[in-house]
Amino acid sequence: MTRNNSKKVKLVCIGGPTASGKTEASLVLAEKFDGAIISCDSRQIYKELDVSTDKIPYSLPYHDPILYRGIEHYGINVAEIDKPFTLFDWMTYCRGAIAKIVNSGKIPFLVGGTGLYIQSIIENYKLKQDFDAELREELNKMSLKQLQTRLKELNPDLYEKIDVNNPRRVVRGIERAILSSSSRKPEGRSDIGDPENKSQISNIKYQAKKTHGSPIAKRPPSRWTFDSRMTKESIVNHSKSLHEADGNDENNEILNRSETHPIKNRIRIRVQDDKIKKFDSLVLSFNPERELIRQRIENRVKKHQEIGVIDEVKRLVEKYGADNQILNSTISVQEYIPYVLGKISLEKAQERVVINNYQYAKRQMTWFKKYGNTVFVDSVKEMEREIVKWING
Repeated sequence: MTRNNSKKVKLVCIGGPTASGKTEASLVLAEKFDGAIISCDSRQIYKELDVSTDKIPYSLPYHDPILYRGIEHYGINVAEIDKPFTLFDWMTYCRGAIAKIVNSGKIPFLVGGTGLYIQSIIENYKLKQDFDAELREELNKMSLKQLQTRLKELNPDLYEKIDVNNPRRVVRGIERAILSSSSRKPEGRSDIGDPENKSQISNIKYQAKKTHGSPIAKRPPSRWTFDSRMTKESIVNHSKSLHEADGNDENNEILNRSETHPIKNRIRIRVQDDKIKKFDSLVLSFNPERELIRQRIENRVKKHQEIGVIDEVKRLVEKYGADNQILNSTISVQEYIPYVLGKISLEKAQERVVINNYQYAKRQMTWFKKYGNTVFVDSVKEMEREIVKWING
């Protein structure tokens, strides 16, 4: 083997809105380019959220990685609904998965609509675990009303500013108040909220970094309406070094291989462990018509009901309670909770699921539009051409 410190680990990232075709595209492309898939979905990481999060297939075994259609899938069913799983945890897991994939001679495909998961990896966020596990466990057992009362006592100003109906944000507010008053002073942040939460996505201040061609993205045509205004507060500016890349490439080695594939042989790098520092990444996203997305969401909602999403929600509510933080912040679950409790009709719940998924799809498009490295395409064939061009560039 020969040492080459100039090589970076190559990542193909496929993002975009829900119901846009990311999953099928990733399967086709991972097979063509000899890749393995890491799911970048902040809800598919949880066991038992199966039908509701549109996992493939819906009865996936709870082990990691999962082999589906001949492709290894990482990042599915790796967390428990009643246990904390932060962005720090995700990055730790994902880096390890990338190392395994690269060392097996394959290309990592990061696939999903949680843009923050993708960005945190390719821009090498520097985070540290900064919550007290015992405190988190204690707070997770409290009802939303109890949490609200506690936060109001600890920090009435924050109570008036945040969405107090979002249990995760209330818990985080309580933790900040308690930890900031103690002698512990965390460096950086690991739990910066929920990637599926609207306020988090809209508050992120994105900065384009040149990783593929021009830092200016191929902007999609005006098929969607975006609100380009940003709030002053950014949830990712807690550390000036957050987006700085570590220049250590000493873990990279070129593999001497006898294969003759003209593309595959250019991207094989050996990494010794999961402390990967730099990536050469390509971020791709579909740019679908919004009415097409809405129709697909409506079809998906009907399909999920046919294959048991209501039974899944009932089972989860019985097991974890109607106040569980993850259940109440998961689209396609939170809307059905009032129904299974007998508070609203099924038709009303269905309507809410469609609306919330569609609004989430628009937020996802906003994210990838603001992330300056995204290359927008209209077909899998276009994605394939972009990957070949990127590899040969």
